[in-house]
Amino acid sequence: MTLTPALSKKIWVYLILAVLCLPLFFLNITDGHVWGDDHAQYIKEAMNIAEGKQYYKSDYIFNHLNPEYGPPQYPPGFPLLLAPVVKLWGLSYTHMLGFIAFMLSCLVFILFDYFRKHTGSIISAACLSLLCVYSGGILELKASVISDIPCWVFTALYINMRSSANFSRVRMVLMVLVAVMAILIRSQALLIVAAEAGFIFITVFRNGVKKGWFDIMSAFRMPSFKLILGILIVYIIVNKFIFPAPASGLSYYSKLFEYHQGSWLDSIGANLLYFNELITRMVHYYPHNKIAFFIAKIAVYAITTFSVIGFLRYAIKRFGYDEVYYIATIALVIVLSQQQGVRFIIYILPMHLLYVYSSVKEMLLPFLNIKGRWAALLLTVFYLGLGFDEFKKAVNPPRDHLVPAEAESEAFAYLKENIDYNDAILFIKPRLLSLYTGKRAIVGAYQASVEENKELFEKEGVRYALISNKIEDGFTTNYINNVQRPVDTTIIADGYYLYRLW
Repeated sequence: MTLTPALSKKIWVYLILAVLCLPLFFLNITDGHVWGDDHAQYIKEAMNIAEGKQYYKSDYIFNHLNPEYGPPQYPPGFPLLLAPVVKLWGLSYTHMLGFIAFMLSCLVFILFDYFRKHTGSIISAACLSLLCVYSGGILELKASVISDIPCWVFTALYINMRSSANFSRVRMVLMVLVAVMAILIRSQALLIVAAEAGFIFITVFRNGVKKGWFDIMSAFRMPSFKLILGILIVYIIVNKFIFPAPASGLSYYSKLFEYHQGSWLDSIGANLLYFNELITRMVHYYPHNKIAFFIAKIAVYAITTFSVIGFLRYAIKRFGYDEVYYIATIALVIVLSQQQGVRFIIYILPMHLLYVYSSVKEMLLPFLNIKGRWAALLLTVFYLGLGFDEFKKAVNPPRDHLVPAEAESEAFAYLKENIDYNDAILFIKPRLLSLYTGKRAIVGAYQASVEENKELFEKEGVRYALISNKIEDGFTTNYINNVQRPVDTTIIADGYYLYRLW
């Protein structure tokens, strides 16, 4: 079989992209995990699936008084993807983080196809896709075994498939399945559905303004309506019959809208400032050299400025599904009660950079007399160069804050041998504790009263409190000093203090 020049060119582009993805498998890949708790619950659920158990079973006790900490269980999508890795290699962070790198590599090819549709340039598409996965915020995020990057893969795949005028039955079925998988990985992906609903409203309104009358029934003939219906039906079937759980993860997310420190206006104002911080942090590098740091700072604000201009241009020209999704994601961050970090907005990074590309190409390059694809290549190399210090650090990341270190291993071993299963432990990272010890553990709720916490602890049989000097835990410290004085104290490892409460 003879390859056509066009096909041969495509193969070479894909091979080059594959080679450029290889560094992902060497950046922030460690045999431990940064301090945290989310990853422990995902891994436990993956273990359950690998062992044929009900995925949500856990020794972690959900504290309903703490609406900010974590849900009773995560959706089954990411644990389902992670289960084969756990089945083959057990609790190996090297392999699990390698899987996250594999997911990012898949994302490169999805985004390449997406950008090629919008830019018409292979070089520009390749540069933009690489900028997405090697940006500062993503580089930091890939050091954790959490669901955001896998969810991004399926969300980006859906948006890429959505960027077409062809809505055949096969394509729509595949889009429904991709969207459901994204939602099963992370409930935030329901924004896919919300954006489709918003797109219906805007389309009907826009057509109504043009015609002078509003054809409401046209909404039911749109692909968006069929997609929404299909996604919700399949999602409900999967949750009801394939992965049923005693508690809904969506009910947990609803609490994030209800709980606010201060008024709604105060919360929204703070979140607007926080979103500005996130949108810059997502693409920020922090060079050690002061001049390079200053250049990176200027570049970040230039990116934000050009992105706003590019968004407005796209909104005026077409205001498509991508723009609706972009706004829906920003709205979610603004109205949420809890600040979740860069991981909440990574899904709009491709659109963010596309808007930058569009405005720079139309406004700046004509004055410089530079072709868009060569400018994209030069700017990509320059910008990635600003991240040299962070790439160098990620090749050999510091182990100071990784778990389990020697002290954690010693503390966990003590708890496994000396604590009865019926006696629960109060600890700031209960899911991590439960994963390594198989003991029941709970976190405190600083939002609730002392009496409410104590009543819940007594109900759940919380007989012990654990404090580590590696992580600040004001609630537990206050509880043992001022609420329930311990009857004795044991140093179970370096920096780990176990208090028996009764």
